Amino acid sequence: QAQSKSENSELKWKEVELQIRAAILERGVPNITVTFIGDTAYLRGTVQTAQEAELAELGAKTIPEVKYVHNGIWVSP
Repeated sequence: QAQSKSENSELKWKEVELQIRAAILERGVPNITVTFIGDTAYLRGTVQTAQEAELAELGAKTIPEVKYVHNGIWVSP
């Protein structure tokens, strides 16, 4: 049974979300929620320093499918 194009896109987006999460965790930034739609990564969560928020964004940008990052991470020391 063939999957529709939208189902294939959603599966791909979920794969990319997992890659983004892994890249952010590798940089030592926990508790970030990632949503990937189209070519944009949406990051949400709270970190203790601005450097952690920047590291999360940089991690997301290492994934080739990510063209844009919407950084909605709050800094709360």
